[in-house]
Formats: sequence, C-alpha cells, structure tokens
Amino acid sequence: MNNKYNLTPGNYDQAITIQNSLRKKVCLQTRCKLEYPFCAAGCDSTIIKEMNLIISGIIVFKFESENEYEIVEKEFIQDVIKFPYIPGLLSFREIPSLLKGFKRIKTKITLIYADGQGYAHPRRLGLASHLGVILDIPVIGVAKSRFIGDYKEPGMKKGSYSKLTDGDEQIGIVYRNKSGVKSVFISPGNLIGMDDLVHFIQPVSGKFRIPVPTRIAHIETGVYRKEILNGK
Repeated sequence: MNNKYNLTPGNYDQAITIQNSLRKKVCLQTRCKLEYPFCAAGCDSTIIKEMNLIISGIIVFKFESENEYEIVEKEFIQDVIKFPYIPGLLSFREIPSLLKGFKRIKTKITLIYADGQGYAHPRRLGLASHLGVILDIPVIGVAKSRFIGDYKEPGMKKGSYSKLTDGDEQIGIVYRNKSGVKSVFISPGNLIGMDDLVHFIQPVSGKFRIPVPTRIAHIETGVYRKEILNGK
C-alpha cells in the first residue's frame, strides 16, 4: 500500500506538492455504516526526542454500546524519525510508523479515529485525511485543539456542537464530548461525510472529554513509551 505514495519527501516544497496532489483523492461521502456491535481503531503517536524515535500505537475496539466496549487488538511500532516537526506537515512524521502498525492489524475494522486533524487543514490534508487516502478506509480526525478555522462555542451540554469553517467552507465541527469541559475538534479524514460527523462520534463518545478510541490510544501509547524509556 505504500509503494504508490512518497512517505518521506526530501524537503518542504516537495511535501506541499504531495499534499496538494493527495487532497484531490479525499472523499467527503460516507462509505460505511455504524451499528452496534462494530470494530473501530484509535491511533496516536508520540516522540522520544532524545532517542530520535517515534512511537505509534493502534488500539482496536469492539463497541457493544457507547460505554460498553473491549480492546480486541493492540499494535505498537517504534521507528526512527525521518521527517522534522513542521506545522501542517505532521502526517509525514507519523504516517510511516502508523502504516507499519495498520499492516499488522488482523481485525476487520469499520473505521479509524486518528488523533489529529483531517479536512480541517490549510490544504485539506491533515493526518486523518492522509492516512485515509493511503489506506482507502473511512477515517475521522479527532483533535484536542483548533489548527485553522472559525467557530462559535457550542453549548455546554454533552453532544452540543457547532460548525468549524474556513471562509465559506465547513471543514469540521466543534463538539462537546462531556458536559462542562473543553470541546474537541472533529473533521472528516476520508470516506466520511461532513453531515455525518456527529453520527460517528456519538457511539464512541464515552465519559470523558476525548472520545474513547483516541483517548485510550493516547494513554496506551504513552505507557508503551515509558516502557521503552525504562529499557523494557
């Protein structure tokens, strides 16, 4: 699946060219159904700067209901960092290790929840979109903070949301996943329609600020990172 795509561009301009090319392949039409029970993956990456390593974790869940789920598969990849941190080009830093992890996943998953931006990106190709185009699978971007766009703060009740826009174009939603806490920024990655974002977030919302798949992927990847640092 990697051979068609340049995952490690040599410079900034080449990376921008790749993004502008791949954005044409992003599909904002929903191509999957979400009915309990279903299997979905959450993914996240973290850095060990002093070892020049990137750690990517993929956690696969089987959801029976919003608050009833089990982890059915885990994969962790540690890889050498091949691309520097540049805002807007994060996917080139994380994609290679994530793809290695997804290649190992045996469970048939309905969709992926990626920790990062999707369509809510200056070139409409954040990590979730980049990943979705390469894997040709539905992906949603779940970000803790805004990268671009304007919005009105949604209501304080769980499930409240507002549009995230860039000029006249909607690029995602701002979603209150837990009453009284900060919102999260949800955008389509690939093969998910803009109008269906709430439909795909509510079934995995859980009880905390961050939806279950990316929250637990973040925690588990952090635990794995500590094990590496402790020499385990």
